[in-house]
Amino acid sequence: MVSWQVEVGEREVALDWLERGRARVLLDQLAEARIDLRSSIPAAALAPLEARETDARSRQATYRAGITSLGSRSDLSTAERDERITVLEDSLELADADYRQVYQDIKSASPLWQDLLTSGGEPIGLAEMQSELVPDDGLLLIYEVGDNASHVFVVPPEGEELEVVSLDVTSESLDELVPRGAIRTADGLSGLSTLRGALFPDGLWDRVQGAGEVIVIPDGALHRLPFEALVVSGDGEDARYWLDDGPPLRYAASATALYNVERRSASAGSGVLSVSDPTFRLEDILSGAQDREPVIKARADVVRAGFERAGGTLDRLPYTAEETETIRSAFGSEGVVALQDLDATEQNVREAVGERHRYLHLATHGLVDERRGSMYASLALTPVSGTDPEPDDDGFLHLHEVYGLDLGSIALAVLSACETNVGESYAGEGVFALSRGFLAAGAQRVVATQWQVDDRATAVLIGHFFEVIAEAERVGEVVDYARALRDAKQRVRTDVDNPQWADPYYWAAFTITGQR
Repeated sequence: MVSWQVEVGEREVALDWLERGRARVLLDQLAEARIDLRSSIPAAALAPLEARETDARSRQATYRAGITSLGSRSDLSTAERDERITVLEDSLELADADYRQVYQDIKSASPLWQDLLTSGGEPIGLAEMQSELVPDDGLLLIYEVGDNASHVFVVPPEGEELEVVSLDVTSESLDELVPRGAIRTADGLSGLSTLRGALFPDGLWDRVQGAGEVIVIPDGALHRLPFEALVVSGDGEDARYWLDDGPPLRYAASATALYNVERRSASAGSGVLSVSDPTFRLEDILSGAQDREPVIKARADVVRAGFERAGGTLDRLPYTAEETETIRSAFGSEGVVALQDLDATEQNVREAVGERHRYLHLATHGLVDERRGSMYASLALTPVSGTDPEPDDDGFLHLHEVYGLDLGSIALAVLSACETNVGESYAGEGVFALSRGFLAAGAQRVVATQWQVDDRATAVLIGHFFEVIAEAERVGEVVDYARALRDAKQRVRTDVDNPQWADPYYWAAFTITGQR
């Protein structure tokens, strides 16, 4: 590993740790090469592992269905129902643990995985960062947040000198400063102004304003901060945000992960696959599908196990259908495959993904169950099985299932759902969220969200975003996706018919990761 020595004040900072654990973003490398870990495991060793995997996934689906079914049992008292649900929840946790363990055992048994652990995944050097990652008019900002000291590494284009800026924050102070969840004006903006000053000291903000684009590699609590919501001047209704006065933004888990994504070239995909407005209510499913076998029988609301435990139900999202209609108008109906209503099932999505589209648009509920970990973050789709579900078609497209998709033709995946960029954070490797899964599965870029979004404002934002993309393609221009997303957010922020949308809650949640 190359060690860069950079003088900061009176001491030298060794940049060996610049990439540290981040260098080995192995899932990204495996997806890029389309390597199946199992292909290198001897058949005799693989068979029992896959049998364990099948058993664990079958048990997961059965326990989830059982929990859902118990919720509608009117013949049971509340105490009896809760007691039985608790037993099934405990069983589900064991099945989850078994699945995670067999997933690790498959990796451990794979010579390909072991080879990558021992000889692959080396971090890229400074020269490669500057020549391959940083646009000619851009900056790459790599944040390192520590318990006692923090820095931002300012990587300019090729031919210019790296700068290391000391930050007067620690992991503890940042954790207190960075908002958790949605950012709203009503909660006060002084913290966002303080953050801007803390993260961009000594004229760094002036340098950022002069850049054509900025790529941010966050660390620690910064993973939950959309930088465009930072207040750069003013306050309250007069506040000016990065969105107003700063350049377009992209994000990356690490420089090496971004380098791996930048080297991808999408296979020839065409058109848009748009999935929106799934149906979650039993009466809707039955009234619109008389010719289907009604396998969801027990209740009116299809309430999923994990979501039910959190006290919620899955409401329909009618404005997501507007997103699809705008996409149809922008690209032409012949260029859009739409899965909506009863057709927005997990199996239909899997099959349609195989048709090699250029753009993927998924507009539905995003679910994150922190107790079960990022592996079970999911996108909710129209259910087709409630009493005897198949593990691969239970109405949830889970993160661990996303990794198995082939998205090599996808230039851009837009996850127009709640909290699709939220997940577990690992030191040196970033956040493993739904967005990370789509990148690892082969997509060149992913737009995802930091919190639960407003579906009406989102319909306008995503619609305008795709309109800008379609127009650029129509006139033969290279699409600048980060700029297009910035323009779409500004469109929402300045909507004269909806002045409340000026609040960052309505636009700041959307971030873009991946290639320029």
